[in-house]
Amino acid sequence: MKKRSPKDTPKKISKKERRNSIETKIEVALSGMKHEFSEKKFSRLIKKAGKLFSSGTPTAPKPKRQKPKKAVKKATEASTLQES
Repeated sequence: MKKRSPKDTPKKISKKERRNSIETKIEVALSGMKHEFSEKKFSRLIKKAGKLFSSGTPTAPKPKRQKPKKAVKKATEASTLQES
């Protein structure tokens, strides 16, 4: 089996990018029906349909954030109290 090079792997697309591309495709496909609805209602229906269609598609995972490490209290504080 061949190993895939980094160039062969598909670009990971976020949820928002995928939904926007689906919305534009739906809008182009239904451009003939644009005159039947008001502009506001048509855009709202396109947005709703884009959300429904994009819910089943795989998306890129969210990047994990690195949590800042907490400073560890040193044993020097305890030793200074004992000396006093």
